[in-house]
Amino acid sequence: MLSPEASNAFEVTDKAVYKIYRSGQVSILYYKIDPDPETLAYLDVANASRLSPKEGQTILERLIEKSDSMLPRGSKLAEINNLLREGKCKEEEIEAALKREGNRNARSALDNIIRVLGHNNILEQGHVLIAIVAPISAVMNIQDERFVSTQERSTRYVSFDEMYVPESIKGNAEALSIYSEAVKELDNAMSKALEAMSKRLTEAYIREHQKEPEEQYIKDVIKPSARDLCRGLVPMGKQTVVFLSINAKSLESITKKMLSSNDPVNRLVGEGLKQVAKENVPSFASRIDPDDFELAYHAGVKGIELSNAMPEINDFESEKVELHGEEEAKLVEKIGLMALKRPEEVLDYVRNITGLRHGKYDALNNTVLGIGSLLFDIEVSVGTLRDLQRHRDAIKNYQVTDGIFYFPRELMEDPIFEVVERAIKKNVEARKRLSEMGFGAEAKLLLPLAAGARLEMEMSFGEAVYIIENRSTPEGHPEYRQIALRMWEELKKAYPNLVSNLKAFVPERTSAYASREERQGVEEVNKEHLY
Repeated sequence: MLSPEASNAFEVTDKAVYKIYRSGQVSILYYKIDPDPETLAYLDVANASRLSPKEGQTILERLIEKSDSMLPRGSKLAEINNLLREGKCKEEEIEAALKREGNRNARSALDNIIRVLGHNNILEQGHVLIAIVAPISAVMNIQDERFVSTQERSTRYVSFDEMYVPESIKGNAEALSIYSEAVKELDNAMSKALEAMSKRLTEAYIREHQKEPEEQYIKDVIKPSARDLCRGLVPMGKQTVVFLSINAKSLESITKKMLSSNDPVNRLVGEGLKQVAKENVPSFASRIDPDDFELAYHAGVKGIELSNAMPEINDFESEKVELHGEEEAKLVEKIGLMALKRPEEVLDYVRNITGLRHGKYDALNNTVLGIGSLLFDIEVSVGTLRDLQRHRDAIKNYQVTDGIFYFPRELMEDPIFEVVERAIKKNVEARKRLSEMGFGAEAKLLLPLAAGARLEMEMSFGEAVYIIENRSTPEGHPEYRQIALRMWEELKKAYPNLVSNLKAFVPERTSAYASREERQGVEEVNKEHLY
């Protein structure tokens, strides 16, 4: 039963520097500011990927608290009002001073974040800044928009404790009980698995270093690594927050896509974005309703299929990557045309120009190598699908299924996996019962991130190298690191001459946690600027 989630209007709370639009558990914050690019980028990263609610707080409450404290005008509102009332200064003088202060603070923070954490992509700017609090399943439909910069909560650094409960299910006591109990089962399995994986990683550290890890190392490395191994137990209905630095065209595109969806939660988010656009940037909203083509297209892609049968459970090693690309000779010819080189000069050109690269941030997707048509057919979990879909220069389509689940071998080999299997069995039973009661759409929210997906990604040669270099680093998640290394093997088989003449930064190690050392100073930056 696809119960309509959208109401005619979101409830609006108008605050000093932003508006809050609320409808049930879905919230959108619209920031009424015109910041410089650095301040905008700082708001993105500090409020999104490391947003961790305090005990007893919801994500929205923490987001509001941080927004009030981080935006200069919000933090100094009382002082501003006193100065204006006493006639000691003019509004425009205050605005200029606040902007300078905000810019200084943001620039200092960004310098540390970029230099120490390596997040240089946060300097991208947009015309409108929006934060959306919604289930993971809805945010997935936003993340792969090509021309929007996004930052989302990290499953590595924060816990996902808040579950979305659809309005349609709240009025049915039996359905609500089934839904809630299934969530509790996964949460319990997650808690026990996290403890077991932390113990396993600690023991591995002791074997390697012949000493106990320090508390700071446990916090900075072991706990995040354990969360990586257990994230497949997070259901798709868990609440998250995503920040969008977005231009008018992309806002229109995302809104149409969400309004066209068969999923009621997606449509609810679309209704909220539509209202935000019409009330705050009406010039953006003139064509914001989807037409027949858009309705038909978006309803037929990127779906979730439920069989509600016990899934096949596999480890990450069973995932597959296949490359369907144009022939190497044709790609070499095209690179020659772009580089104004004869075909016989291309390999020397590639060797010489890439030989000057200093690291993966000398990206090839923005060069003449950023051409060609390479389609990767990938079988992967939803958890890593979410990581890969954020690469905006690739065209993506995917289908999620409950017929297969993927977990790391470390977890599957541990005795605690019996608890995980029991939670999966009860999750299947709950989804089946809800579907039989007419709550099929609601049941999809219980599907965990371990669920399998077939992901199609079409990209250029340079973009493929970019994704491989950025997703194959030793400190990365073991699943997407393995996918990246398999993409690299496929690339070497399909384009042996290009790859052999290419200076690339792809590590050869295959164990994701063999030596996972965070760079010095990362935790200090996290504590000072991000949490």
